[in-house]
Amino acid sequence: MKKKNLLILLIALFLFIPSVKAASASIGISTSGKAVVGNTVTVTVSLSSSQALGSWEMLLNYDSSYLKLTSSTAEGGGTKMVGYVSNGSTKKTSYTFKFKTLKKGSASVSISNYSIYAYDESQMSASGASKSISIITQEELEASYSKDNSLKSLVVEGYEIEPGFNKDVTDYKLTVPADVTKVNVVATKNDSTATVTGGGEIALSEGSNNVSIVVTAQNGSTKTYNLVITVEDLNPIEVKVGKENLSIVKRADNLTAPNGFQPTTIKIDDVEIPALFNEDNGLTLVGLKDEEGNISLYIYDDKKNTYELYLELNFDGISFYPAAIPEIFKDYKKDTIEINKQKIECLRLNKKSNFVILYGTNLLTGKKGYYTYDIKNNTLQEYNKEHIDLLRKDIKDNYYVMIALGSISVLMFILLILVIVGNSKTKKLLIAKNKLLAGETLKTKKESQSKPKKNTNKKAT
Repeated sequence: MKKKNLLILLIALFLFIPSVKAASASIGISTSGKAVVGNTVTVTVSLSSSQALGSWEMLLNYDSSYLKLTSSTAEGGGTKMVGYVSNGSTKKTSYTFKFKTLKKGSASVSISNYSIYAYDESQMSASGASKSISIITQEELEASYSKDNSLKSLVVEGYEIEPGFNKDVTDYKLTVPADVTKVNVVATKNDSTATVTGGGEIALSEGSNNVSIVVTAQNGSTKTYNLVITVEDLNPIEVKVGKENLSIVKRADNLTAPNGFQPTTIKIDDVEIPALFNEDNGLTLVGLKDEEGNISLYIYDDKKNTYELYLELNFDGISFYPAAIPEIFKDYKKDTIEINKQKIECLRLNKKSNFVILYGTNLLTGKKGYYTYDIKNNTLQEYNKEHIDLLRKDIKDNYYVMIALGSISVLMFILLILVIVGNSKTKKLLIAKNKLLAGETLKTKKESQSKPKKNTNKKAT
């Protein structure tokens, strides 16, 4: 009976003894981005545990027919991962491997031959890990891109646009009071992979202000939403330049001063207008806005009450304002040339010439006159008429010399021909004469041979 009770007690004690489990570790494999043929795919191997790690050894296997290892953070740059820590606090580590994808298909990477120990030198349990990598072509990748280039919403903070927003409607308008100088436009894309440009804080000027919001889908297709914000102008000043109806800009912050110009104010129709003035050349610029809201600088002549579009060309060390050609030089023709996307009037000798003459003002010196523009090197220098005239005279003199030399050469050539022809005729005459003499000699010889000989032997009586 006592033995039986003792056995029961031992069994009970065994059951209540807490079980000691071996520490475990976790091995994981992850990849970044889509694997495309010819590109690089990154594989990350991570090792973690709830307890401090002591040492480990692992091997990364991969399909070499699909993947080519290009770099590795493992020791020696290979696929064998060996580590040892002695701080007693490391619970996680990782390795990065970069592969070049060789062909389309499914490749696999996996962990094998692993051995992991805790900081207390006890062996940790773990299970292997593997990852399948789907490799696609660039065409397949692009075909998977989103085509959504729409907005989810379009809001001008504090105002209501017309009509109400609809992602399929691209034109909107809004009118704000005369004292509004800026608004905040919030454009939200409909697809997270798309990009949006053109929103944010928008500076305004009187009249129409065009805001273009461009949505670019992941596949590169675009859609433009147009928002016209009209700032009320209670006293607009409208002018006509050529065939265009323009309005004068009344806000100084809408004008950008070119080099050499300083902000000032002038009066037009008894209204104070912001302007830009250059002391060196005496030019006054004002801003004019077209019906689409585009602002350009114009030269204002208060005496003539005229406006002329201001065009500034910048060369190496020279800011140049071109003007109409007042005089056409001898041998030159009036033409136009495109410089910095601007059509400029010029003088040129011919279409093949690399040099043209421009007329205008050097904005840094204020000197107005003719300038020589080098098309090939995009340089500008002051036109030297005296030098050009001397050069032209030299060219003219050389031209006459060349004509004289050419004429002499022609005469010499003619004389040579005559000599050759004369010699040829003389030779022919000599040949003919020789033939004639030879013929007469032969004739005489024949005649002498044909005459009968006299018999000198007398017949015997």
